[in-house]
This record gives sequence, structure tokens and C-alpha cells, in this order.
Amino acid sequence: MEYVQLNNGIKMPMLGYGVYQVTKNECERCVTDALSVGYRLIDTAQSYFNEEEVGAAITKSGIPREEIFLTTKVWVEHYGYEECKKSVYTSLEKLKTDYLDLMLLHQPFSDYYGAYRALEELYNEGASIVIADLNEPLAGQVAAEMGERAFAVAVNVSDEESVANMVAQTVERFGGLDLMLSNAGVVRSGPVTEMEKKDFDFVTSINYTGYFLCSKYAAIIMQAQHETAPEAMYDIVELNSKSGLEGSNRNFAYAGSKFGGIGLTQSFALELCAYNIKVNAVCPGNYLDGPLWSDPKRGLFVQYLRAGKVPGARTVHDVRRHYEAKVPMNRGCLPSDVAKAVMYCVEQRYETGQAIPVTGGQVMLS
Repeated sequence: MEYVQLNNGIKMPMLGYGVYQVTKNECERCVTDALSVGYRLIDTAQSYFNEEEVGAAITKSGIPREEIFLTTKVWVEHYGYEECKKSVYTSLEKLKTDYLDLMLLHQPFSDYYGAYRALEELYNEGASIVIADLNEPLAGQVAAEMGERAFAVAVNVSDEESVANMVAQTVERFGGLDLMLSNAGVVRSGPVTEMEKKDFDFVTSINYTGYFLCSKYAAIIMQAQHETAPEAMYDIVELNSKSGLEGSNRNFAYAGSKFGGIGLTQSFALELCAYNIKVNAVCPGNYLDGPLWSDPKRGLFVQYLRAGKVPGARTVHDVRRHYEAKVPMNRGCLPSDVAKAVMYCVEQRYETGQAIPVTGGQVMLS
């Protein structure tokens, strides 16, 4: 199949199947037949009154959504900023998808300026994402689930060449870099008298040195982008920890690396603000349901139980209840809590060098 590359880097099949004047009764069957013989671009419109049937055919086809290029169009009665936005969400619902590959304004009449502004804003709200991880197969699986705007790359954040390659691939794929989220982290816990240097060095290399390397290569790209777009804002965000805000008993390697991360955050912020690069740290509480805590072999519940960090604890459940009871909100931190804090860092245009607790009240800054 031949493709044409659009201005945003997305590849569109040159041959597609349109459903103009295809009745609602026939549309699902026709789209199903088109997909079965190899068509991968399907074109519909709000004014064709068959978006629901197109969505049903795509859903039932079993073909991964990212393999299908889906186009629809805003009809003139929905032009204007607010009406256009509403109509796009309605089309998404009818088409049974969470993204569109191409959204067109059907005709150049009425308030098409307002409609175009709405489409431009909706497009910008959808980020292109790089999933970078040492576990490349899992990263690839996650990226595939996210669709056309995501791709995976293998990275070892403690290796400078690997980090440089990650950033280079990102720029090659998407043309730039607006946000670096430094999220890699490992834990080795135990008494100071028993910790082996290799374990201490391992934690430091990922949590501290890895953050430095990711920030270094992100900053190189962002500084260059600032030269051509001086009004644009860029962000480096470290996912730190509440252990970066207070000491952690028998967990000094991790806490030390996180305290150091906040020091890097504040120092990077002072240096990079001249380039409109904000640098902040988000400090989550304990994500008790994640693998860092719940992995049955290396998770913190198991490590803390073995290390005797929770007096009287006999089981993993005892350790979990101990940590839940420490939180005024009586639960662990959730990914959605962290995501909202990260979005705050990105959307605001003033704060930099901050360490933001997301701990359910367990850690309060004075």
C-alpha cells in the first residue's frame, strides 16, 4: 500500500474507501467488505449520517485501530468554536474510537475560523508520546494500545549513549520535544550496616544519574527549539517521591537519590529558565498497587517484610495496612493523582524548581 506523509508526520494511505450516499442499512456491510479486501483508509462525515455504522464495522473487524486511518468531517451547522468541539466528541462516540486520524471542515462557509480554532486546540490537546523503557516488548505493547501518536524505544537511563539515542529517535519521529518526564526508578532497601555498595550504586545510577542524563539531552533539544520559537514553553518533570521530602528508615539509598533529584530539579530550573524550560518534581506517595510495591519477588512489601522495617508485621498484608494507615486519605496514591500533578506542571507558565507533594496529606510542606 502506498502512503502520503502529512505535515505532522502522520502517514495516510493514498487509496481509501468513502461512504458518501451509502445508506445506514448498507454502510456497515460495505465498510466490512472494504476492510476485508485490504482498504485501510475509511472516509465518512457527520453529514453522511452513517458514522455509527462505520464505527461498528471497524470494531467488529478485529483489525487493530492503529492500522486503520479514519477520517470524518465537521458539517457547517456545527461551525463556531464551541459547537465544533461538541460535534467532534459526538463523532468520536458514534465512531467508537478515542481518536481520529483526520478531521476536516466540510465546506468553507459560516464561522469556519472558529471551527478551525477548535480543531487546532483539540489536536494540540492530544500529545505524541514516546514510551521509553528497558523492557522494550512491554513498551511496544503499551505504545500499540495508545495508537498512531505513540511509539516505543528501548532505553537504559544509566547509560549516556542509550539516553542520547532515545532523545534522537524522539526528535526524528515527532520533530521535537516539549516534555521530558523522567520516571525510571528502582529500590534497594535494608540497614546501612548490611547494604552492599553494588546495590547502592545501582539505585543511584538509575534514580539520580538517570535523571541527570535525561535532563541533559532533553535540554539540548529544548534550547535549540527556543532559538526558533522563543515564546514556547518546555518542561522537564521528574517523578520523584515523598522520600525526597523526608528521610526513609532503612531505605537510605532510595531516599538519598530522591533528595538529590530535588537538588538537581532546583539547580536545573535556575539554569534553564532563560530558555523557557520549566523544571519541576512531582513527589507521589506510595502507589501500593503498582509493581514497585506489589511485585511478589522484589516489591517493597516483600523487601520491607524481610528487612523488618515494619515492627510486628508477619505478612505482606500487615505491611500494606501499616502504610495505608499512615495516609490521612486512607489509601495509596493512584496514577491519576500523579497525572493531574504532572499536567499542572505543564499547563501553568510560572512555577519552576518546585517539589510538589501528591501524598494524600501524609507529607505536608511547611
